[in-house]
Amino acid sequence: MEIASEELLEVSTEMEEKVQELYRGLAAHIEDPVVKNYLLLMARDEAHHEKHFEEMLGTKESRHCGWNDSKQLRQLIDTKIQKDLFPLIDKMLERMHPSPDIRQGLEVCLKCEVLAVEFYGLMRASCDDVETKSVLIELESEEKSHRDFIQALLDHWEEKFG
Repeated sequence: MEIASEELLEVSTEMEEKVQELYRGLAAHIEDPVVKNYLLLMARDEAHHEKHFEEMLGTKESRHCGWNDSKQLRQLIDTKIQKDLFPLIDKMLERMHPSPDIRQGLEVCLKCEVLAVEFYGLMRASCDDVETKSVLIELESEEKSHRDFIQALLDHWEEKFG
């Protein structure tokens, strides 16, 4: 039941790495330079998030931030992230070459961002360290921005290609 900082670091790092790979893979197949560049920018953001987590969770002080007993966080990790999201991303990455289904890839990206917002929000809500909480607020805000962009892109895609 207990959630160790090492596990949070592992889950968050894996999530950020997989999403980076997904964004880069999709960008390689999109011709629109604005969309391509924004996907690459989001991939760089995810790399920065990964570094934030390494700094935040890689210390002994991080072991006692208050999320150790969060039942909601435990359930999110065990079900939505480990059992649902990671296999979905892996499957999408396998299909990435030579020609991915862009719409489906964007839907997977949206799911990643929605779960990242929920994940960081639960960590923030159960965190009792002010400095760590402020970093989580920033990360959650960036993930919301990514989520909103991907949703707008999907809406545009639907209008353009039906």
